[in-house]
Amino acid sequence: MKCRKCNSEIPDGELICPRCGAEINLVPDYRPVEFMIDEKKREDKEKQEQRRRAVQKKRRRRRKKKRVSRKKESRGSLIMTFLILLLIIAAAVGIIRYIRYRNTMSFEYQYERSQEEFLAGNTASARSYAEKALELSPKSVKCLRLMAQIEKSEGNLEAASRTLESAIEIDPGNIDVYGQLISLYMETNNYDSIHALMENCKSEEVLLEYADYVCTAPAITPIAGTYSKEISVTIGSPEKLIYYTTDGTDPTTASDLDTDKIKTNIGKNEIRAIAVNDIGIKSNVTVCVYNIEITRPDPPVISEPTGVYEEGSMIHVTAPEGCIIYYAFDDVPSTGSAEYTGPVTMPVGSHVFSCIAVDSDGNPSENVNAMYIIVG
Repeated sequence: MKCRKCNSEIPDGELICPRCGAEINLVPDYRPVEFMIDEKKREDKEKQEQRRRAVQKKRRRRRKKKRVSRKKESRGSLIMTFLILLLIIAAAVGIIRYIRYRNTMSFEYQYERSQEEFLAGNTASARSYAEKALELSPKSVKCLRLMAQIEKSEGNLEAASRTLESAIEIDPGNIDVYGQLISLYMETNNYDSIHALMENCKSEEVLLEYADYVCTAPAITPIAGTYSKEISVTIGSPEKLIYYTTDGTDPTTASDLDTDKIKTNIGKNEIRAIAVNDIGIKSNVTVCVYNIEITRPDPPVISEPTGVYEEGSMIHVTAPEGCIIYYAFDDVPSTGSAEYTGPVTMPVGSHVFSCIAVDSDGNPSENVNAMYIIVG
């Protein structure tokens, strides 16, 4: 049986609808048409209400699901945003640390800090930064110059010189490095090192810039070689001071000072000369060797041999053609002695007559002599 009110099944023996609580009429009621229509309307209305409630319930479930989904999404979005923020912060910290590390480990940072510390008078700290900079860039000329300044301020002039010399090896045309090194050499009066520095310089710009520190080697004339007669040698230089030696040793500022021509002797003549400029820098040594190989003329012939002669006796001398005879009594004859033009009277007493023959080139013969005793 079904309940007339809610149309639910009613178990047998039940007098009340377990669903809507309506009484069950075992005897069917008389229901007119109007009542049945109203009943139908009521049932339809209840069905519509049930459907409405079901729709609302579904809507509430959907809204609840959406709210839950939105909460989950919002929670996930928040977590994601937080994670992204953490990643951004971590990345920023990493970048900052990297930049700081890169800066502290960069050459420019170390070099600039070294400059700052040096200008502040902190040489130990300046050296530390400069050493780190050179580890990063060993061939940095500007850092080597700075290191040389630091070493100089520490009183280590030898180390500063070596540092600047290594900078020149890296950049042989750097005018500033040459100037710094020359200044350092000048402070220690190390003129020889300045000479060697400029002697090895191949840069025309550097040589022109520091021309005052270049000393040109002197020129010796005539040219070296073998000559058949004695010659006079001249040493020339644009510098004011010229020193020379003739014994084969290199000249110094304690050697002979050239003021006139140098005369050679028969045999080997080795002449060495240097010039010294106004600053005190010496030039290279100029060496010239002259071999004087003279063909002597035959000696003159004295007609009267050694002996005792009467007063008024004459001495007669002959010599090879083209030669002039020079003679002297009791002395060694030379071109400054008396010239033989005819027989010479023997002086009274005991005397030695000596004479030489000199050819047209001025070459003298051997000296010959005779001893005369004149009895009056």
